[in-house]
Amino acid sequence: MQENLICPARIIKSAMNTAGTNLFHSFQQFNIHSGESATFTGPDSVQNIISRVTGGDPSWIDGKLRSEIPGADMYLLNPAGMMFGPGASLDLGGSFHVSTADYLGLENGERFYTMPQENEVMSVAAPTAFGFLNNEIGSISFEGRGEITEQEWKDNPSGLHVSEGKTISLIGGISNLQKALATKPRKLMKMAILCLKNFLMGLCL
Repeated sequence: MQENLICPARIIKSAMNTAGTNLFHSFQQFNIHSGESATFTGPDSVQNIISRVTGGDPSWIDGKLRSEIPGADMYLLNPAGMMFGPGASLDLGGSFHVSTADYLGLENGERFYTMPQENEVMSVAAPTAFGFLNNEIGSISFEGRGEITEQEWKDNPSGLHVSEGKTISLIGGISNLQKALATKPRKLMKMAILCLKNFLMGLCL
């Protein structure tokens, strides 16, 4: 079932989208504007929240993306592109993986395509890799707050950050990182960036 994420404070329930420890969602549009939020819910047994955007338009995220599923990793795929504004923030217990890939590879060799397939079956296998089918790679862009002090962080802890020991990965064409490379003071966070347009791979710990 295709969903549209367009309201100010959306609660996204699991419905019948669970396969093993994977929770799947398909969205026609996925946008979170400034002051808005989107909260994913589901059984505590879920380990991976896997969402795709199929409508052909880039996603704009400038609000809070949240999960109430303890420790679950979140995968967000939109081949048309992803844009994060200065108000974008995360409230997750697990890692956050963003990609403009055409599919998400699973450890049993199956694929979860960003474009719905006929008679597709949701897999119980764990995600392993992102895959691209051609050279038309959508971009991922950021407009952040830049370097901030510890007090500014305490007063307004926005930005893309995850718990210590978890990972943020960006897999796609990185077109703009304006004021986007600030991280939470005195905390360790893993960030993996794969920039396919410029054939550049970086890992920042």
